[in-house]
Amino acid sequence: MAKGLSLSTLPVEILCDIITLVDPITLISLSQTSRQFRDTIKPSRNDFVQRLLALELIPENGGIIPLFRARDSHIEPPFGHPDWDRNKYTCSGCLKLRSHKCFDNHSILSLKTRKPPPGSSEACKLTDWEPLEFTTPGARWHRRQKLAAEKATRLAPFQQRYRAYCAGLYTPPWNFLPDNAEEIDSRGAEAEKMVCGLGRHKRLCIECRRLRGDFAEQTALEQAPTIASRPLRLPNELGMYFPGLVEDIPPHRRPVFFKVVNPGPTEETCYTRIVYCRSCGSWYDIAAFRIYADRGWTLKDDKHVSDAIECSHCLEAKCGAEAVAKAATDAALAFLQGKLEGIATRLMFGWSRLRRDFYDEDGLLREHRAWADENLRRLSWARRTVHDSNISNRQDYLKAHGRHELLAYRRLLQDFVAKTVDPGTFALMNQSWFKLWWEDYGSNYHEFNRINGIMARMKMDVYWVGHYVLERAPYRIC
Repeated sequence: MAKGLSLSTLPVEILCDIITLVDPITLISLSQTSRQFRDTIKPSRNDFVQRLLALELIPENGGIIPLFRARDSHIEPPFGHPDWDRNKYTCSGCLKLRSHKCFDNHSILSLKTRKPPPGSSEACKLTDWEPLEFTTPGARWHRRQKLAAEKATRLAPFQQRYRAYCAGLYTPPWNFLPDNAEEIDSRGAEAEKMVCGLGRHKRLCIECRRLRGDFAEQTALEQAPTIASRPLRLPNELGMYFPGLVEDIPPHRRPVFFKVVNPGPTEETCYTRIVYCRSCGSWYDIAAFRIYADRGWTLKDDKHVSDAIECSHCLEAKCGAEAVAKAATDAALAFLQGKLEGIATRLMFGWSRLRRDFYDEDGLLREHRAWADENLRRLSWARRTVHDSNISNRQDYLKAHGRHELLAYRRLLQDFVAKTVDPGTFALMNQSWFKLWWEDYGSNYHEFNRINGIMARMKMDVYWVGHYVLERAPYRIC
C-alpha cells in the first residue's frame, strides 16, 4: 500500500508556494513542526507580529472585537462592559497580547489601529511571507514598494467613501436620524471592512512608547508620564476612583444627569488618567497616587501629579502603611467633600426659585402667599440665589438639621401642590432645571446621606481606605 504524500518530501519551490497560502498563525506552527520547515520558513520578527495580530481576533486569545459606528461614535459593547475586561491587543514592540488598558485611546480606537470587523480584508489576511534565499534585499524592497503602491491605489476609493460617510452623517444622540440611516450605515460598514486595521502592525503599548521616548515632551509631568484612558459611563465618580469599595446606587435611586440635553440618563461619563510610577516602574490608575480629579482636569493646567509621583505601594515601602492610609483617606475625603458640595447645591437651589413663585409680583403662586408665610417662613436663606456667597455653608446647614427639615418641607409642598395648585399652573412651574430638582429631590437626598455615611466611616476607620488601596490593589494597569 502506498504511503501518503508528506509535505516534507515536496520540492522546496512547491513547498514555498504552499507556505505563501497559509495564514500567519499556521505559518509559525509549521515552522515549529520540523527542522526542515524551520530552515525553510525562518520566521522573522514581522511574521511573529502578524501571528499576534491574527490571534487578537480570536475570542479565546484576544477577547471581543468592538464594533465602531462613525456616525455617532457609538461602540458596541460600550466601555466598562464586562467583556472589555478580557479584551487584548497586540503590541508590536514587546510582542505580547496585552490588556486594552495598556494602550492609549488612539492605539486601539483609530481607524487604522483598531481591530478589523469580521469579514474584513485584514481579518481574512494571509501571510506575507516570502523565501529570502531566492531574492536579494534590493529586489524585495522594490517589489514591496510596488505592492504597497498598488494596494494604496486599490483602497483609495474605499478610503474616500469612508471619509465621506464619517463627515456627512454625524448625528448627535439627541437628534432624529435620517430616513436612510440604515442604508448609509451599511455602505459605511462595507467601506470600513476594506480600510480598517491597516496600521495595527505599528501599535505599541504605553510602556514601549515610554521606552521609545514618546512622553518626553510632557514637560509639566516629565517625572510622571500620563495618558488618557477610556471614558466610562458610571452612576458617579466613586465607581471609577474606588471600584468595589462601596456598593453602587440602586438604579431606582440614581439622580438624573443633564436631563435637558439628553432625557433620562442616570449615568455620567467619567474620564481618568494612567500615570507611570518611576519608583517601581509600573503604570497605575491616577487614583493610586491619591489624586481624585474632576472631569475638567487637564494635563496642562495641573501639575500636582508631579508632586505625588510615588504610588501607594512605593509610599508604603518608604513611610509605612499608616502613612498610606492617612494620605489616601485625606485625599478621598477631599474628593468626597467636593461631591457633597454639588449635591447640596442640587438639593437647595429649587427653594429659591420656589420662593420667587410665591412672592414675586408675577409669581405663579402669588395667590398662595399666605400658605408660604405660614409654612416656609423659616427658609430665610432662600431669598437669595443658591450661588450667593452670603448664604451660610450649605453643607453645614444640611448636616446639622437641614436635610431632615428640607425633606419635611418637601413632603409638605407635595401635599400642597396635589391639593391646591391646578395642573396648568404646576406645568408652567415644572420646567427646565426646576423640573429636574422636583423629580430627583429624593434621589439627591439619599445620595447626600450616602456620601455623608461614607465620609463618617473613613474618619472613624483610617485604615479602611488604606487596606483597600494596598491589599486589594485595584489600580494596577501594567
